[in-house]
Amino acid sequence: MLGDADVFLDACDADRIQVFGWELWLIDHRWNSEAGEPARAIGEWCGLIPTEGRAEPAVFQGANDREQTRNEIGRLDLEAIAPRWRDCLRINFTLDA
Repeated sequence: MLGDADVFLDACDADRIQVFGWELWLIDHRWNSEAGEPARAIGEWCGLIPTEGRAEPAVFQGANDREQTRNEIGRLDLEAIAPRWRDCLRINFTLDA
């Protein structure tokens, strides 16, 4: 999942597309306030991600250039994210096309 990020960032570099930042999202989920966690919702996304050992969800994001973005994503600790959510993780990039 995150391995594709390097390929995408390489393509941005080749095409001279500026990267301004990134966010980690759960695809096909939306936040369910009553349950206190994401609920399945095809076609929607959620930026609040449950993590191990914390009652509150986390937001994973960065606002940097392409190389800093690559480094931050490379340092992401996916072990901190509850295992049941990992298959739904995707990265959203903010670009200047």
